[in-house]
Amino acid sequence: MSYLVLATIFSGLTFFSIKLVTAKIYPLVGNILSLVVALLVQLLIFTYFRAKGVNMPITSEGVGLSFGVGIFVAFYTF
Repeated sequence: MSYLVLATIFSGLTFFSIKLVTAKIYPLVGNILSLVVALLVQLLIFTYFRAKGVNMPITSEGVGLSFGVGIFVAFYTF
């Protein structure tokens, strides 16, 4: 339940922030900057969980699907 609440809050903040950013910077540049920051945050989280010894299975099917989702996200946020 808390995940649902947090996901809703952060989703709303994301869309609101994107609206503010596009008024201040060219949308494509803002998108690239936000993706770089998101990548850095995710790498920190990934490193934290790896250091705790969390098992993270990786399959070729999962990698392929992730690439597809990345393409969809790129077009969605463009």
